[in-house]
Amino acid sequence: KETAKYVAQRGRMMQELMERPFLFENITFYMKMPGSDMTEAQFISEVLEQSGCGLLLDINNVYVNSRNHDFDPYDFLKQIPIERTVQIHVAGHIHAPEFKAVVDTHGEAIAQPVYDLLKYVLDQTDVKAVLLERDQNFPDDFNDILSELDQIRSIAGTKLPRELKPTRH
Repeated sequence: KETAKYVAQRGRMMQELMERPFLFENITFYMKMPGSDMTEAQFISEVLEQSGCGLLLDINNVYVNSRNHDFDPYDFLKQIPIERTVQIHVAGHIHAPEFKAVVDTHGEAIAQPVYDLLKYVLDQTDVKAVLLERDQNFPDDFNDILSELDQIRSIAGTKLPRELKPTRH
C-alpha cells in the first residue's frame, strides 16, 4: 500500500507538471515481490484511484502474467478499473522452457488468446487507440505485420470512435 501511494503521488505530480493526462501501464513480472500484500490487480486499482491517472493496458502483459502466475486473465480484467483504459498495446511473446516461463518479447506474432482479450476489453470500454508493439524479429515478409494490423483493425474498427477509425496507408 505504501508503494501504491508513492506511485500514485508521482502520477499526480506528472499530470500537474505536464498539464496533460498521464497513463500508467501494467507490466510483465516474472516473480512475486517479496513482502507484497496486494495482488497486481489491487495494486493497479489503488494507483489509478489515488492518482486520477488513466491506464495504458498492455493486453499481452496481462496474458503473459496470467500464464506465468496461473490466473484467469478475464478475472484479472474484471478486477481492475478497465473503464480507465485510454490506450491498449498488443504484442507477441515466446514460450521459454529454459526459464519455465512465457516471456514478453515484442518480437513475435500476436497469439490468438491476446486477440481474444483485446476483443473482450474493447467490448467493455471505449479507448482512444490500439497500438501494435513490434520491436524485433521483423518477418522477411512485411505482409505478416500488415496481417496483424488488419486483424487488430477488424477487432478495433467497430469499437473506436468514428473520428479514430483506422485507415490503411
